Amino acid sequence: MATETTNLSLRKPATTDNVDVLLDIAGNMDKIDNAFGTATGHDHDGTDSKKVDPSNLAHKVRGTEMESTADAQKIATDNLKDLAVTNAKIATGAVASANIATGSIVTNRIVDANVLLAKLLSNTISVTAGTAEATAAHGLSTTPLLEIITMTSAGTIHKSTSSDGTNIFLTADAADRTCDVTVIA
Repeated sequence: MATETTNLSLRKPATTDNVDVLLDIAGNMDKIDNAFGTATGHDHDGTDSKKVDPSNLAHKVRGTEMESTADAQKIATDNLKDLAVTNAKIATGAVASANIATGSIVTNRIVDANVLLAKLLSNTISVTAGTAEATAAHGLSTTPLLEIITMTSAGTIHKSTSSDGTNIFLTADAADRTCDVTVIA
């Protein structure tokens, strides 16, 4: 004797019944189709499907309540699958110094190949300096973190004052000393 399923009331023939194609299969398919019809909001096309209110998801992980502290809301890297976070998935401007908590990036967490000169702001300029302080525009949009002086003449040139957002300041041991300065930020 046939019974019905609990959720959709689909006809479920008993093991001793003969399956009636029209009643058992076609009828059940119609019930399933009607249950997921667009009129009920179960179309699953992503445009007008019923949506979950975000407030129902706040502080919940896999159906369990989660602490509302800032530490509890962090995602531990061991919970991420390989390649789950890629440059292509990160919105432009999402990773900015204003969004990074103090102390969250430390050198022992940076893989060697992740910091490359190509990923940093850099510029190389040629400078002529003498015993009076020389000012040279470094060409970066920010104050350099590092200046590398490579002499192109005899003698020495050194940084005489801290660089600012526009210039580097150099002094030489004698007149007409030249160098290339690579600035990195």
